[in-house]
Amino acid sequence: MKKLKKAKILALFIITLFSINLYSQDIALVNKIVGHGDAANYYIGHFPVLGSSGLDIHWYGGIRFGDGINNDIMHIRNGRVGIGTYQPTSPLSIGDNHGVKLSIGNLAWANPSIIETGYTEQTGDFTDLKVASYGSSSGIVRILQNGNVGIGTTKPDSRLTVAGNIHAPCWREHLARERKEVKFVLDEIIKRI
Repeated sequence: MKKLKKAKILALFIITLFSINLYSQDIALVNKIVGHGDAANYYIGHFPVLGSSGLDIHWYGGIRFGDGINNDIMHIRNGRVGIGTYQPTSPLSIGDNHGVKLSIGNLAWANPSIIETGYTEQTGDFTDLKVASYGSSSGIVRILQNGNVGIGTTKPDSRLTVAGNIHAPCWREHLARERKEVKFVLDEIIKRI
């Protein structure tokens, strides 16, 4: 009889725990981890996603992601995301220092970088737009601090410096028109002399 009574009590206890757990799913704050006693500004919870749920993090001072090597891999604060920077200055800020800002591929790629920034004594700050590739690639556009742009060169010495040929069929017509106008003006000058 005592064994049966203990079994009933245990069963009643399990049913009570199970029903409390089911009931608690409907209580808003039970499924959240609340920080600083402020459930409106500091919490970790979840939100519904079709067939699942997503992680919902709200932390008023910002959120920092790190790993075993670096504590400052990514920061989210004031609606801005910083990757490699503690103080993002735009909706997406990448890095505090010069270097590769965007790349594709992996370490086996010969040229994985797409956007890279840097500095040299001769030119000052610069930004490179590159063609990322598994093999070798010489595709580069460099924009210097002074506004000069180089295509195929890292040392543009004018507003636009192109290392190689330029294909511009519409310029032929423009130059032909210009030559006719120059010839007409020269003919008029010669007549008056």
